[in-house]
Amino acid sequence: LEIRDVDRDEISIHGVRIPAIQPPGQLWHWSPLVLAANRGVGHGRVFDSVVVSHPSGIVCRAELRRTEEITHLFVTECRKDLPPLAAPPIEFHGHILCVGSDGRCMLLDSTTLRTITDWQASGSIGGVASDSATIFLMVDRSTVQALESRDGKLVPGWQRKLDGGDWQIACVARDRSPSLVAFNASGEIAALDWNSGQTVWSYKAPAPLGLPPQWVEDELVLTTIDGGVFFVPGPATR
Repeated sequence: LEIRDVDRDEISIHGVRIPAIQPPGQLWHWSPLVLAANRGVGHGRVFDSVVVSHPSGIVCRAELRRTEEITHLFVTECRKDLPPLAAPPIEFHGHILCVGSDGRCMLLDSTTLRTITDWQASGSIGGVASDSATIFLMVDRSTVQALESRDGKLVPGWQRKLDGGDWQIACVARDRSPSLVAFNASGEIAALDWNSGQTVWSYKAPAPLGLPPQWVEDELVLTTIDGGVFFVPGPATR
């Protein structure tokens, strides 16, 4: 979400103010996260709790209140003391997971944004993804670190160092062989098993990738910098 201006006739901001909305043009991220537990209907309006974040380390919880004529944004909580974010916050076990570029991982309460637990990685974080039980971090663009939530704490699990460097997390595959897909700029792709970190399958694109690989049904779609688009069958369909 790129906020260039605030039209008071269309958006009302109440509760905690966000001074960092100024200056205009700052890039904000409107998270796709919608906390289902906080969704309800009242007085003819639908309430959705969402997370608005800024890479500088600002995370806000807000409610959208829609009517037929207007949508109001109510900011209910705001944290401005977090480190610069490596990626937008994601939902994990009903909480909000924030990952700082300095390697600090924080689970925040979805209502109050209070820090429940945190964990410090051994290097800088270049990407994050999660399934229902595990967090996956790309540390120093070369090592995948798995984290689990146990008894309210983040506990490190398996760790896997990939050959070469400049690796990024692309996506997770849930419906196929459960795996985490990683790639680098040269076109190397590796799918790692969720539970062990072992390589499930690998592939070398015919040219460097321009965008992260993405699943479309049973095929991994690759977009290369020379304009090529390739559909690679997943391991279940080979």
